[in-house]
Amino acid sequence: RVALVAACPTLLIAFGLLLMYSGRGAVVVGGDVGEEGQVEEIIQWSYKFFLGEIIVMSTFIQNSIPTKTKATVILITIFSTFASLLLRGKFWRYASILGFQIILGIIAALAFPIMEMILEEVVNEKLRKVGEKVRAHNERMEKIRKDQKMKSEDID
Repeated sequence: RVALVAACPTLLIAFGLLLMYSGRGAVVVGGDVGEEGQVEEIIQWSYKFFLGEIIVMSTFIQNSIPTKTKATVILITIFSTFASLLLRGKFWRYASILGFQIILGIIAALAFPIMEMILEEVVNEKLRKVGEKVRAHNERMEKIRKDQKMKSEDID
């Protein structure tokens, strides 16, 4: 059972790629069979390709999310459907999305350490202020204890 669950995403991706491959093809347009005047038209996108693209996209996205609920699976499938309608199997559309993701990754790699340093300084400043307040309160309490101790000695 565990092996089947582990193999299921791989099989789904393979099935989706098979659908995408079979969804693209060449169709003979014009002329009779065997004539010189036949022209092949390459089908760039079909419903088979569309379904395969949805399966592959949603499987890849679901593999990258650690917690899977029914709601996330449905939302991912809806997102994959709209993304497939937008991309329609065009290489440059995929390349532009990958380029955008690379740019976001570079920005994150540069921005997160800077944000971490800023946050660390803010936290250190807050801790200094809290420390000063704690020390001032401690001094006040020590003064009150000394005064009470002196009063109790005076009474005795």
